[in-house]
Amino acid sequence: MIRKRKTLSEPPVSACRSENPQTGYGAGLITLFIPEFKKIRNLAQFTYYHSETVDLHSLKTLETLHHIARGMYGDRWPMFKQVYDELKNPEWLFLVGLLHDVGKGYRGEHPVRGAEIVARILKRLGLSEKAARVIPFSSSTTFSW
Repeated sequence: MIRKRKTLSEPPVSACRSENPQTGYGAGLITLFIPEFKKIRNLAQFTYYHSETVDLHSLKTLETLHHIARGMYGDRWPMFKQVYDELKNPEWLFLVGLLHDVGKGYRGEHPVRGAEIVARILKRLGLSEKAARVIPFSSSTTFSW
């Protein structure tokens, strides 16, 4: 169920918490709000850590975060849910997960270029200044391998 946003600065993250984020992607919802995502659609990557295209890898990241949020790994890795529950803004983690590789669709170092692109996306979506500082930094450092 998608809840109504209270303000424009509140991201529409509940849509990202869907059981199957690929449903919204296939319907064009992600690229409607984040047209920069089109650059990574079907973009192949050949590394030890990635076996899927960049866009599908990003959606898989959302799915994994959704499972962590629901405590689905609690029997094996209870710390995942504990840390998640302590986050002040857990919706930001979903945005980091979705956008962490968006820079791969552009020239240059993808973490650096991605942070610039993510900052622009967040500004356009109307997120707070703090979110606009934290999320690009996290997306450029935490997941960049």
